[in-house]
Amino acid sequence: VDVSKDCDALSKGWPDHLLYKQPISNNFRRNMIFFNCFYKMEDTLCTQFQMLQWLEYAYGDFTGIPGLPEDKYEAAEVVYKAMYAASTPEARLADDFFWQKHHL
Repeated sequence: VDVSKDCDALSKGWPDHLLYKQPISNNFRRNMIFFNCFYKMEDTLCTQFQMLQWLEYAYGDFTGIPGLPEDKYEAAEVVYKAMYAASTPEARLADDFFWQKHHL
């Protein structure tokens, strides 16, 4: 619910002079901004959920660690990023190969 409200506020707050460059799509610009924002946030939230499931499966409950965000999904993202930063170059290479965008 918060994501949809945030995306709605973003689309309504977008400056008008940037929206009305092409007369054919004037009516759809704000909707395009809203749905573009919503799809990006959907991807982020789904990724955080899957990270949480994987971390709880592999390492157990980690919500009591001090310094983590209150939201368990944001905490999972922080824990994963910390684990990635502390990993060896070989482990990063394997992780990048399987999960990141390829630059081949």
